[in-house]
Amino acid sequence: MIFCCKEYLNFIGRREGFCYNGDGDKMICYFLVMNVIGFLSMLIDKYRAVHHSWRISEKALLLLAVLGGSIGSYIGMQTVHHKVNKKKFSIGVPLMIILQILGLTYLLLGPNKSIMR
Repeated sequence: MIFCCKEYLNFIGRREGFCYNGDGDKMICYFLVMNVIGFLSMLIDKYRAVHHSWRISEKALLLLAVLGGSIGSYIGMQTVHHKVNKKKFSIGVPLMIILQILGLTYLLLGPNKSIMR
């Protein structure tokens, strides 16, 4: 999966004119992997809830979202309608998405570059 991330980012970087020193590649790959894990954790927890099996704790689900898997967690929530009525998920996860996108944009572009170029 990391190889696919790197090849995809190299293609996008050439196409969009991004120029980073490799740290951006690792950062985006990290977020991609965390979002896949966040998505799968929501699906697994929903499956286990339906089958009355051992569950993934809410703390662990939120931690995955905080650590970079917020978009995947949100998509998983909406896909299987899991945790959507709990305020800490319905408000917290979208808030984390906004903060992570802003932080990632800042880190990739830097303080002296603009998104609107």
